[in-house]
Order: sequence, then structure tokens, then C-alpha cells
Amino acid sequence: VPPIRMGTHDESHFAKSSWEASFHNNITNAIADCAFAVMNDGPAPRSYKAAMASAERKLWKRAIEDEYKNFKDAWKPIKTKGDENLLNFILVLSKKRDANGHVTKCKARLCIDGRLQREGIDYKETYSPVIDQAVMRMAIAIGADAGWHFAQYDFTAAFLNAGNDVRLYARPPPGYVFPKEHVDCDAIELTRACYGEKQASLQWCKLVKSVLVEKLGFEECRSAPCLFTKAATKTSPAVLTLLHVDDGIIMSSSLKIMEEILACMGKQFKIKTEPLSWHLGLKIDVNKDDIRATSPAHVQAMLKRFGCADANVKETPANPDVILTKNEGASVECQYREAVGALMCAQCTCRPDITYIVNRLARYSSNPG
Repeated sequence: VPPIRMGTHDESHFAKSSWEASFHNNITNAIADCAFAVMNDGPAPRSYKAAMASAERKLWKRAIEDEYKNFKDAWKPIKTKGDENLLNFILVLSKKRDANGHVTKCKARLCIDGRLQREGIDYKETYSPVIDQAVMRMAIAIGADAGWHFAQYDFTAAFLNAGNDVRLYARPPPGYVFPKEHVDCDAIELTRACYGEKQASLQWCKLVKSVLVEKLGFEECRSAPCLFTKAATKTSPAVLTLLHVDDGIIMSSSLKIMEEILACMGKQFKIKTEPLSWHLGLKIDVNKDDIRATSPAHVQAMLKRFGCADANVKETPANPDVILTKNEGASVECQYREAVGALMCAQCTCRPDITYIVNRLARYSSNPG
């Protein structure tokens, strides 16, 4: 796990690399930046066939191949006997964006269609908790007030680290070719939990909690699931970390302790770390004076989606003179509910100032006037 870079760059880090390696990395990054800069800003392809027919097929092909590599130890080819319940794979393609909405990465996620799983046979328990947004804001506020360091981390192919609690089988995913030694196979046995399985999130949650609690000495907060604390000792300061499935934030007064904990986690899982800046769709800026949590990409996408990209900026969330009424006639088909839902998302994460008007608008979701 590379050390977390806070503030200015560490000159000694660059001194260790040869000029050839730096030149190669600069060229590679420049090519990647150019590729994403000219990428179509529209939605991602909905299928493997559409991706291979698009102008960005090389980028999508690379993303799909990288995803298949993650499954190297997560499945094994088998010859079916005829009594297996075969599930289907779904290839989900998406474009990762930065805080300004610019495309930074093509991502492919191979998922299982869990709708075909049979309760009591293919799965049992399914529920797994995530960190509450209010708890996340509170923890960041406490850390900022104490002057702590912050970092974010995410697990690569998180669910594939956890094992399955039942035997599951699936048909080959789109674009997959069986190896030469398994040409007579016609299905796949899933040895690891996969995205889309009904119990996958629970299996992953159990695994990561066991690592944090049993191996790293954290304790989970009873009233706030997925908030883990490590009490201060005479030789070590307190550490807080919180999880939302496969994304996490860690904070402490000691940067060294944070790096040691992340290094230990890196021995168990493949993780990526960086200073806290962009987490769960929120752009987070923490400094001594204040904490700013904004979601410019979500807001701009919402305005564009509902035809309000050219709307004028107002200082107040709503016009107090407008009287809302319910349509007494036939039901009106419109995007009203979708718009209210999008506003609720912004309200619950970074815009508490629009809570009142969103609540008023939601009262007329069934048949707005």
C-alpha cells in the first residue's frame, strides 16, 4: 500500500524513480487523459455487444478484461449434470467521473442475476448494514475539530474476497471463452461471493468486520453499525474508520498509525488509498475553519436531466408565494416523482437547506397539480 500523500509532494519519493520510469508514466497518463477527454459524454453501453460496437470499444474491452482477471480465483469451470440451478451473469458498464462530472475511467462490473436464486436453497440471510450519512458527517466533524488527518480507501473487487455459504452455478458470462483444458465444460461454479448475489453483501460484511475487529483491534459502535473505533493507548492515538460496503474513511491524529493500519489491511485485501476528497458522490473539503460537502456532479446531472440546465440561480430554495395543489382530474404522467427523488438525494447528503420545500413537494407525488 503506497503511503498517503498529504499536502506537498514528498521529494524523496520521486528521487527513488528513474527518469525513464517517470517519462513512461507521464506518457501513459497523457494518453489515458486524451482517450477520456475525447470519450463520448453520453451514457455507458447497456450490453457487451453494444460496448464492442461503440467508438470506445478498446477502452471497454480493457475494462472487461480487467474485471475477468478479478474472477481468476472466484470460479471454476464445470460440466453440468442437469440438476443445477444455473444463474445468469450480467455485465454492468459504467463511466466513473470526478467531482466536476468529467469521465476518468471506464468500469466493468460482472454481476450475478440474483432473481433466479431460490430462498432457503441458494441463499438464507441477506441483510447487511452500511454507514449512516448522519454518522459519517458527525465523525468527520469530530475529526476536523480535533485537527486529525483524513484518508479514504476502497477495496478492489471487494465481494470476491468473501466465500459463498452455499453452492452456486452460472452460465458463462458474455465474451468469456473456456480455457483449452476445460473445453468440454458448459457452466461455472462460483467459489466466491459475486456482485448481484442476494447474500454477497452480507458475506463481505462479515469478512471485513472480522479483519477489523479480530486482527486490527477495532471495536464496532453498537448504536452506529459500520463505525469502528480504536481507543487511544499510551503509545498509540485513537483511530476511527467507517465503511459503506467497499468504500471507507479513516481518520486519526497520527498519519503514521493510519498508514500502518492501511498497510495491514493491504495484506488481507487489495485496496487503493488517497487523501479524503471524493467519497460516495460527495466532494469533501476539510480544513481548520470549516467542512464543505458538495455534490456538483449530481446537481448538474439532475438539472440537465430535467431540462433546467439554463435555469437562473436563486438565493432562496423556493418561492413562498407559490401555492401547491393536487390535481383532482385524471392521473398525470410526468417526471415529477423522479425529480423529487433526485432532490431528496441531494437533501439527505449535502443540501439540508432544501429540506422544507422538498417535503412540501413530496406531498403531491401521487398526482401533482
